[in-house]
This record gives sequence, structure tokens and C-alpha cells, in this order.
Amino acid sequence: LAIKYEQALATQNIKEKTLGDLRLSFELARAVIDFDKPASFLDTADMKALRDLIGQIPAHYQKKPETRDLDPVAAIKAGHDLPKMGYETQKKRFDFFKRFVAWMVAEEYLPKVPGADLKLLVKKPPKGKPKRLPYDTGQLKLIFQTPIYTGRRSVKHSGVAGDLRLKDGRYWVPVIALYAGMRSGEIIQLLKSDIRTEDGVTYFDISKWEEEEAEEIKNLKTGSSYRRVPIHSAILGLGFLDYVASRGKGRIFPDLKLGSDGTYSQPWSKFWYNLGNAWGFRTPLHVFHSFRHNFVDALHDANVTDAIAMQHIENACRKTGF
Repeated sequence: LAIKYEQALATQNIKEKTLGDLRLSFELARAVIDFDKPASFLDTADMKALRDLIGQIPAHYQKKPETRDLDPVAAIKAGHDLPKMGYETQKKRFDFFKRFVAWMVAEEYLPKVPGADLKLLVKKPPKGKPKRLPYDTGQLKLIFQTPIYTGRRSVKHSGVAGDLRLKDGRYWVPVIALYAGMRSGEIIQLLKSDIRTEDGVTYFDISKWEEEEAEEIKNLKTGSSYRRVPIHSAILGLGFLDYVASRGKGRIFPDLKLGSDGTYSQPWSKFWYNLGNAWGFRTPLHVFHSFRHNFVDALHDANVTDAIAMQHIENACRKTGF
């Protein structure tokens, strides 16, 4: 049934990342639930076993040297002193399996969802507690003094100091994130045709449905992700339009590849995580998404209201001063 459920989702144009999350939940469930027994035998004890496993397994257990070669149960024992998954991750892992169980109920393989009211072992963070923080001035200085901007050893070793000066995807993505407030996936998927000018204003046209030159339909996070973003003078001053002009058709950052989960943000997040640890600007609350918080804070400091910030380019360009 697990295979049948996954196949049903695949026919609904579900993102590969979502299917990957489902498979991770199934992997955890298989460690404590017998997938060969009839679906009608699934009970609350099974759901509790999965809930407890999710609550005890180390965060990123598949990547930690102490646990990456172990099955989930063995990983709990070997990594008992390692940090556990946070509330949101535990909830996601458990919810993905509960959705599968709800599907089995809808298909009449079992009468009801067992353990529907089970609570996670970890407490939900209090309201108002930030998930991410903007980078402070010191962190921004560290970021823009890394070898990406001061000289790197090679294209591959862009986090190691050297003599190579290069304006590639790794150079431009953080700059655009800071001055445009865009997500990493949105930036990395930009096409040459997405850089447009209207009424003298140059902007990023962030849309899903592209012209024939598109290599693939772009994945955007939400409906509000479709928008036009004016290109800040700081980005233009670094020679961005010259860079765009030098690119051929299609994506302007072809050096940034697609991840195994079907997204461009996966390999980028791994790269940014390693760079942040190596150069000291990363904390649990300071990640690449922090650039969006910097951008929003800058809008607030400039007395730009949310209503204005969300408008299309025709109004936003005039009222924000970009």
C-alpha cells in the first residue's frame, strides 16, 4: 500500500522533495512497524512506536558520522547524546505518515486513523519565538569577506582563500538575496528572460510559466511567490546586467545544479551550511533565509508598509525608492 500511495501522489505532479520527505517518513516507520501485515492491523501501539522513534532519533542522523551507516533504531542508541530533531521536523515526519494512514482510511483499508490524537514528545515552541533571525552587521561583513568575494582557490573550492576572482552563481545569489529578498530557489532558477525592464525600471520577473527557452517549469513556494522585484542599484553597480548579457539562453546560473530532491535549494543549502560553519557566520537561527529577514527589516526601517511592499512593480518601484 505504501508503494501504491506513493504512485498515486506521483500522478498528481507532487514535487520530488515532497516525495523524498514521504520516503524518509516511511523509512522511519518501517523500523518499528511491520509493513507486511494487513493494513487493518495497524493500531495505536504502532503509531506510538513511530512517534517515540521520531522523538528520540538524532537530527540529520543520516549525515552524522556516528549514525549515518545505521538503521534508525541503532542510530538512536549510537547517537543518544546527539541533538534531536526539532518540533517542526518531528511534526513533518509524523504528519507524512499520518497522511498515508488517512489515505488508507479513505480507501477503506482500515476503519479509522489509530492514535489520531497522539502528541509529539517534543513541546511546540511558544508563539512569538523566532525561527530565523536576520544577519547582524558583523555576520554580513563575514559573509562578504569570504573567499567568494575576496578570492578563492578554485571554482570547486570557493570557500577556501586563493587568487581566483569570479562572479558566478555563488557570488551573485547572496547579493541578490540581501537586496531583493528572494529565496535561494527563486534566484538559482532565474532565466535570462526573467531580467526585464519596464518604464526605465529593471526588475526580476519571478513567474512559473516561462517562454520556450525554459529548461523546465520552475518550482515556486507559494502563490504569492509570483511577483516582480525591482533590481537594487547595489546589484546593478556590481555589473549584474553585464553578467546577464554574457549568458546564453536559459538559466543565468547554470553552475548551480539541481539537487537529488528535485530542487535547486537543496545543494545550495548544504553549501551555505558548510560555508557558514567554516567562516563563523552561521547559527541555528542564522541561515540563508536570514537574508529575507534583513530585506524585510530594511523595508520597515524605510517606513515601507506591507501593502506597498506586496504591490507589483508599477507601484512598488515608485514608492520604495528602488
